[in-house]
Amino acid sequence: MIRREGEHVFMAVLRGAARSLFAEREIIVRSDGKLRYIRLSRVVQAGVILVALAGTGWFSWRSVLYVDQQLAIAHKEREIASRQAAYDRLVVELTESRVRFAAITQRLEENHAELIGILDQNAGLKGEVEGLQSRLQTSEAAQDHARSRRADALARMNDRLQRLERRNTGLMGEVRATESKLFAALRERTEVEMERERLAEQIDTLEGRMANLQASQEGLLDRVTERTVSDIDRVQRAIGQIGVDVDQLLERSGGGGLGQGGPFVAATAETATADAGDAFVATIARLDGHMDRWHALQKVLRTLPLIAPVDQYYVASRYGKRRDPINGRSAMHEGIDLAGPHGSPIHATAPGTVVFAGLNGRYGRMVKIDHGLGVTTVYAHLSRTLVKKGQKVRYRHEIGRLGSTGRSTGTHVHYEVLLDGKPLDPFKFFKAGRDVFKG
Repeated sequence: MIRREGEHVFMAVLRGAARSLFAEREIIVRSDGKLRYIRLSRVVQAGVILVALAGTGWFSWRSVLYVDQQLAIAHKEREIASRQAAYDRLVVELTESRVRFAAITQRLEENHAELIGILDQNAGLKGEVEGLQSRLQTSEAAQDHARSRRADALARMNDRLQRLERRNTGLMGEVRATESKLFAALRERTEVEMERERLAEQIDTLEGRMANLQASQEGLLDRVTERTVSDIDRVQRAIGQIGVDVDQLLERSGGGGLGQGGPFVAATAETATADAGDAFVATIARLDGHMDRWHALQKVLRTLPLIAPVDQYYVASRYGKRRDPINGRSAMHEGIDLAGPHGSPIHATAPGTVVFAGLNGRYGRMVKIDHGLGVTTVYAHLSRTLVKKGQKVRYRHEIGRLGSTGRSTGTHVHYEVLLDGKPLDPFKFFKAGRDVFKG
């Protein structure tokens, strides 16, 4: 009962305050000498105040929303400028890496040409040594012949001396003639021995030159081999970061390794000497093996997609598990979403053959390229496709334009890299490409 009385008192006070605040008023308007009265009731006054308050609140809310939008736009512009600067730095690094790669290739070719010239010079020196050895053998045969002639002359002289004892006076002239022949044979023997010593000195000199030349060649081969092995290790480490088997790719490309084999035969002193003589040839064979693997790795590198398909982009969604942008459910993202300006050119990331080009359901307009060795790439949500099925494309061939077709929330390219049909993280290919070009 007391509560109801209190409520009646409060309502009475409230009505009294409203009557005093919104008392009925009249506005006097004079026009053409006449007076008119416009009556403002309490309801009209309250409505005008409510409309004024609502307008003030709406204006304040719109002002706050506008300031917030301007701040968000300024933040996005700063982020785009930062990503553009990072991209420009990456382009400069890529250009410098390509120049260094070309210089290294040229130096390897020059070293290879120099090595071939050294081998040709070595072959000429070997021929000269063989000629000297032939002359030495001829000189030894002449010396043996002279010795034989001397022995024959001595035998004849002994026979004649026995007869001279019986016919000393009549045969004196013949003895003198025999002595002259003996002296001539001795002089011939002396000349042969001198020629032999001269040839031996020449052989020693040539052998010394050949030893120095071989040491120089081995040093050059070691440096070339060390650099080649270092380049091979660097490229193999970069490819290994992707998560693929390098040896498997090399085997598919036809450059898996050297074919070797044969029965086991234990080494002896003679075979050890022969092996030491063939060490230089074995070194060249090892270098040839490393060069074959290096060329095979270069073939694999030309097949792998190591760059992004679009020049100007930012990563909108990475590879792996994510929340689906449309239904919000957990999903597996088998590629990478690269967003950028609508209509930007899309390039083939490696040479290959187009196996699909056109509409493909949720993927929208899509292009799929087979690069060989089991590697394929997919480019989805394009606004246009510029290639057709069966067409051969080169590295960075323009295949389409950036768009938002299919199951998409905005302009981007959904890019996939597959090995034997299994999706891999494209970002790892981008990182491997940067590591390879930096080398």
